[in-house]
Amino acid sequence: MERMDQAEEQEEPMLSLDAKVEYDDGLSDIHKLNIAFKTMQVLGQVLRSATGTLEGDQKLQIAEACYMLGLRALRALLELGEENLTAARTYLAALIRERSAVQDEIITEREILEKTDRAVIGLNLALAFGILKKTSYAVGHPMLEETYELILSANKTNTAVNFIDLQVKLDHFAAVPIYDVTRLRDKVARNPFGYAILSNMIADFLYLYRTDVRTMQKLGNLFDIKSTAPEFLLPEFKIN
Repeated sequence: MERMDQAEEQEEPMLSLDAKVEYDDGLSDIHKLNIAFKTMQVLGQVLRSATGTLEGDQKLQIAEACYMLGLRALRALLELGEENLTAARTYLAALIRERSAVQDEIITEREILEKTDRAVIGLNLALAFGILKKTSYAVGHPMLEETYELILSANKTNTAVNFIDLQVKLDHFAAVPIYDVTRLRDKVARNPFGYAILSNMIADFLYLYRTDVRTMQKLGNLFDIKSTAPEFLLPEFKIN
């Protein structure tokens, strides 16, 4: 409690992100990211609200700008984490030790290191998934299917763009893109980080959106996602 009191006394004033500041290379990383996310939000509002009036090339430019802005923000966050990896691991390890002490849990240094590394990986996965969702919500609209196809066609070998394209389809299209899911799964099968992100995307979709039982089970089988209600499984998917 004394350490907490000292920390509160020494705590610096919170950085305001609402201040009207112009972009500059000298800005802090948090300000730059805030500007990036607000820019993406504004561009997305323009794109979605004027879908029926904007020219095709204008829609393409705005949507692609949002895609790339989201990916640059993600790269900046991951690089920031990499630069501060040692400090982050030290901090997380301290939290794990404190939690174990409070719960009277006996934990070895090896276990602390393993939990710390899992926490670091989990944070990075959450960052990647969160920015994919944020980009999808910014630019997603059922009437922009042709625009998304043009972006994907121009970036076929860009796995990150494939991820955004799939997330947009999962969030905003009525038809479940089974083919796109399977194709991207095969593409990232040997990439543990990419595969974990894709699994999270599918789990999130199955949790948030209604779909027919057969599609639900097909997606679940692709990523070994088990149903918590086995009574609803089709006969060929039931486990005896």
